[in-house]
Amino acid sequence: MEFSLKLYALIPFLTLLQGVIFCVLLIIRWQREERYSDVWLASSLLQLSLTGVPYMFGWIGWDFLWAKYTYLPWDGFWLSIPPTLYLFLKSLTNDQWRFSVRRDMVHFIPYFIYFTEHLIVGLIGFGNKPFVEAWWNGNPALNILYDLLTWGVYGYYFYRCYRLYQSYRVWTLNEFSDIERVSFTWLRNFCYLYFTLFIISLVNHFYIRISGNSDTSTKYELMWVGYLTDTILMYYLSISGYAQTRVKSIAFLENKEENSLKGLENVPNTEGVSLITTEIEGAKQAILEDINATIKSKNALADTDLELWKKKVLTYFDKEKPYLNPELTLSELSQNLKTNTSVLSQIINTGFDKNFNDFVNEYRVKAFQEKVKSKAYSHYTKLAIAFDCGFNSKATFNRAYKKLTGQNPSDF
Repeated sequence: MEFSLKLYALIPFLTLLQGVIFCVLLIIRWQREERYSDVWLASSLLQLSLTGVPYMFGWIGWDFLWAKYTYLPWDGFWLSIPPTLYLFLKSLTNDQWRFSVRRDMVHFIPYFIYFTEHLIVGLIGFGNKPFVEAWWNGNPALNILYDLLTWGVYGYYFYRCYRLYQSYRVWTLNEFSDIERVSFTWLRNFCYLYFTLFIISLVNHFYIRISGNSDTSTKYELMWVGYLTDTILMYYLSISGYAQTRVKSIAFLENKEENSLKGLENVPNTEGVSLITTEIEGAKQAILEDINATIKSKNALADTDLELWKKKVLTYFDKEKPYLNPELTLSELSQNLKTNTSVLSQIINTGFDKNFNDFVNEYRVKAFQEKVKSKAYSHYTKLAIAFDCGFNSKATFNRAYKKLTGQNPSDF
């Protein structure tokens, strides 16, 4: 093997270096802070960093992976990265979510197909090199199958991530008074970037396939575009993901009732609220309470004077001013009002025709308008007044003010 330094090898090397550094940082933080989402982010980064390693060695003249250990599954992570990112999104939007082999291993079936087939053929190749070469070059249908699997996996998990994110965004509007810290817009942008760069990489891949160029080295050199996209994705995902502030109160379930019930397989099943006993662990108890509240909320509201509840909520807001707390959540407010989140959410949605976020921000905007007019606040900046009214960022304040009044704060 003759070492030959090429610029092409630098691209996957940068991906590998960034991935290894942030994998170590994430594992350390996971052990220190018990941030389970860091495990899935680290797994995504590790797979992304390894995708170009065999080709990096090949570009510098160290082709032993292909020459000596032909056809073993050194790559194929393009079938496992999308589901890993999807599970990372689930862990990020639900701090209590945990991986279940029975429920979640199905996401990695396409990769296991690739891994198993390559492992079997590669192991046979240790003693029968002609067989491996004949298998590798004589089965074009297999290449087509993996191409179709790749298209299917990327398209399907882009859809799943997009749908999960959109559902999550709607959910946050009814759970948090400040959605800025839980919006994860960087992850949405990453999904768009990931899918776009995948299309670019795939177009380049098909160009190599149909170019008809028989020079293998030339084909490998054309592959640098695909690995450049990996480098871009790696730096965006690692830096943005590591910088994300953790919010422990997030407990979004993509399919709320189904996923909740799956988490209760070992809990004795009785009827209604009797499921909730002092012997059930805290997490299961919270889930059960939420299930029962969801099932009974409509009946509860039917038996409750909605106008009385509206008056109670308005009185509490006027007297206690909970909206001044920048991190006020629906859960916290429901505890203070001695009710559950499902009932309170329906009271706000139905009784006031607003989601929780708009309902709270409307109070903050009105408080802002009153204080701006007051001489006592004449020496304050508008942003300082906004912070004093419960907003905790300029972007959130501007967005909420324009949505609720149709004007910019500067126009007031």
